[in-house]
Amino acid sequence: MGDDRNMNGDAGAPGCPLDPVLSLLAQKWLVHIIWFLGHGGNLRFNELQRQLPGEVSAKVLSGRLKQLETLKLVVREDKGTVPPHVEYRLTDYGRSINDLLANLESKARGLSLPVVTPAAVPDETTES
Repeated sequence: MGDDRNMNGDAGAPGCPLDPVLSLLAQKWLVHIIWFLGHGGNLRFNELQRQLPGEVSAKVLSGRLKQLETLKLVVREDKGTVPPHVEYRLTDYGRSINDLLANLESKARGLSLPVVTPAAVPDETTES
């Protein structure tokens, strides 16, 4: 009980060992992009944009794809044609993240989670 180590048993950084993956996946559109590339194979920019729910701007999608490239989750393949033909696909590492998401989805289907609306969650800044 008096042990101040984190859950993975080492005396490293405090906090939950899931923090890095959760902060990555919490970024808007990242999970969706990984999911659709994982299920659709190689996709062009406009194909991916059409599949995303809601209205994601080209600027935001482009930024997220660049971020995923930097993280080595996505590969951008420019076919070198005119007009430009660029396709995006998951790397092996990106596929492992997609497998994690698919596993999470599979487990989530068996749960009956309550629907939480933003109004139902108290705002930490207004609590005393």
